[in-house]
Amino acid sequence: RSAQSALPLARGANFTQSVASGQQATDAITLWTKLDGLQQTARLQVEISPDPEFANVIYRKDVAATSDAAFAVHHRAQTAALKPGEQYFYRFYTCEQNSPVGRFRTARPADSREPVRIGFFSCQAYEAGFFNAHAALAAEPNLDMLVMLGDYIYERAFYDAGGVRKDTTGVNKDSEVQTLPEYREKYALYHTDQRLLELRRQFPMIAIWDDHEVEDNYARDKPGEATDDRDLRFSARRANGYRAFFEAMPRIRSRSQPDRIYGKLRLGGNAELLLLDERQYRDDQPL
Repeated sequence: RSAQSALPLARGANFTQSVASGQQATDAITLWTKLDGLQQTARLQVEISPDPEFANVIYRKDVAATSDAAFAVHHRAQTAALKPGEQYFYRFYTCEQNSPVGRFRTARPADSREPVRIGFFSCQAYEAGFFNAHAALAAEPNLDMLVMLGDYIYERAFYDAGGVRKDTTGVNKDSEVQTLPEYREKYALYHTDQRLLELRRQFPMIAIWDDHEVEDNYARDKPGEATDDRDLRFSARRANGYRAFFEAMPRIRSRSQPDRIYGKLRLGGNAELLLLDERQYRDDQPL
């Protein structure tokens, strides 16, 4: 038996943070979900179909929601059943319920001259307002993928007069996060926005970070200047921010280079997408 099949079945858990996909290849995709309500590492299943009713399931695997990843699931599905440039649907399920159905399109072959359509978004402060633009982006037809350009979360509130929505994350309920549980709480808050969840469900997404996934205006190993009360050394805070980022994103974290986000993606024969890390290796910015 596989290591996953030896685990207890997931029970009493909910897919409140929905599903997501990313890192698409011509024959592969990374599938993500997160189970809320679990108390221990457990087993669930994922399946892929070319139709949204799952009348023809072409891929099914046991996967694990582990306690050390706060019950986030990252599964790399690579199979000859997936064909280049085709649309597929996927879902996770436990003994008791199914997740929302997500969809993705595999990467087009290297010699493809078909147009490639990419949506992008960035700088989404929860308290600044509702993510109405996300709903419009989710309604776009035939997007191949999404690129999140950074500032997926904001580590603290930046609106002195108060924002449209209240952010009470952090141990002090003041929106400031520094520890790993606090960063996880922040992502969970952002994932209460149904517009954001719908966007992640509809299209594969690749995300890079900017500064607010850790701390405003940090540069390499130097902290920014927006935090008045530091509970941790900056190196520990940055490690917490990075770990929570990878837990929340539909991408497999590299074992050899666990903090690497830069790279490139070939998009058929027409384009190549370059992904940059403009925080981890930069010099300090002038004041």
